Amino acid sequence: MELFSLKTINRVFVISPKLGLLLILLLCAFAASSCTKVKSAQGWAGPIVNNGTLYAFTLKDGLIGLNPQSGNPKPKLNSAGNPEVDDKGRPVYLSFSPKKLDKNISNASYSTPLFVNETSMLITARLANQRDSQIVKLDPKTFANADLLTTTVFGRINDDLLLVSDTIYISSVDHNLYAIDVSNGTPKWSKPYNAGAELWAAPALYKGRLYVGDTSGKLVSLDPKTSGDVQVITEVEGSINMTPLIVNDVAYFGTFGNKMYAVNVVTKDQVWSKPIEADKWFWARPIISDGVLYVAGMDNYLYAINAATGNLKWRYLLTGPARTAPVIVDKTLIVATVNYGNQKGRVHAFDISNPDGGPHFFWDKNARSSVIAPLNVKDKIVYFTNIDGDYFALDVPQRKLLWEHTAP
Repeated sequence: MELFSLKTINRVFVISPKLGLLLILLLCAFAASSCTKVKSAQGWAGPIVNNGTLYAFTLKDGLIGLNPQSGNPKPKLNSAGNPEVDDKGRPVYLSFSPKKLDKNISNASYSTPLFVNETSMLITARLANQRDSQIVKLDPKTFANADLLTTTVFGRINDDLLLVSDTIYISSVDHNLYAIDVSNGTPKWSKPYNAGAELWAAPALYKGRLYVGDTSGKLVSLDPKTSGDVQVITEVEGSINMTPLIVNDVAYFGTFGNKMYAVNVVTKDQVWSKPIEADKWFWARPIISDGVLYVAGMDNYLYAINAATGNLKWRYLLTGPARTAPVIVDKTLIVATVNYGNQKGRVHAFDISNPDGGPHFFWDKNARSSVIAPLNVKDKIVYFTNIDGDYFALDVPQRKLLWEHTAP
């Protein structure tokens, strides 16, 4: 069922993923701004709330701490628990620049901050050469004790890290999947898993196995303790640049071949009679609610698919392509878009309380620029950022924008 469209959108020009271009170049195809401006964006590190602080990235200050209720910068506290001031009596705010560790490290991050415990968090930092990444650990309360987790320089890390017990798993465009001990930075495997193709998305852990897709179109599983016992689950057309969503033994994932698949990871059979086809890529990870798979595509559509059969229930024309996964708060689905044509990135909200019918449209909020970072939810508030480094908080039950923090 095709629903009311917000605006007629022209065809999107896309670049073949086989060229292996950086996301910077991809964004140039979608952004109305020049390539020079797009390069100044901080990446797609999503904001996240932990222990009363919203952690976010800006190019100027690197990692910053905000008040999740107001969006105001959080003051840095001294050992006595009092706000710090500089030599001129001005308040010092909670921030940390990865550049301070090494002049070759930039403030750009492409991973949501990861919390190991109460006194340790991990952030990824893109090196100034834009080809490599490193991982920094620091105290989430004070941003002190900052140091590199490992002296290893990883290839570009384009996605979040996966933490399982004392191990982080790192996907890199250098073709390798790494397993690193978070306590001392040493490798957990004798050698990383080499996919033979770029890894753009984090792996998924399901029933004691790691699952990861690569740009050659392979989805494989492997032993998380050894990187051995590699099994090819399926090979499909187009790059797999998303983390698979695995529910009840079925992996749901889309490709740059413009198709959405459902594959049983035990039998390795295709679950649907045929994949869902679109006019452009699927890059945003799907989400399931009440047996319905919701996925937003680069073709400007939001799709609702029967997860068991693959039958299309409805689709809705958004204001532009979607790069980041939707989130659901109660029965409200939130989906964000990137700049396209004369449309700036927007955040939409839909009532999906009736999964068999079309969504009742709630919101259409202007995000002022492309939203490509993960949306994060805490206490029914959705936190998100645009590529210019502005941050927003949407109160879902009240259906209103709580605050916005404009990048300096």
